[in-house]
Amino acid sequence: KKELVSLPGRISFTSDLWTAITHEGYMSLTAHYVNRNWKLKSKILSFFAIKPPHTGIDCGIKLLEKWTKWGVDKKVFSIALDNASSNDTMQDFL
Repeated sequence: KKELVSLPGRISFTSDLWTAITHEGYMSLTAHYVNRNWKLKSKILSFFAIKPPHTGIDCGIKLLEKWTKWGVDKKVFSIALDNASSNDTMQDFL
């Protein structure tokens, strides 16, 4: 957490949401950044179960919670998502 908070630059993120064969939903959040030694780093910040419905608003709220927990909510540069229709809503929400 310290490394991410102390970065002079911004952080890019990827996130994915999927449903297991057991109908349980899961979401991941990964940070991608260049550290102080100019090394590209990727760090999984969170992997968690998410209850239905998986609306864009609900997923966006979860991402905001995770960013705040890690202290990087003011360092977001970009987020890459797949083409699920709920991601359009989440993008607009964020």
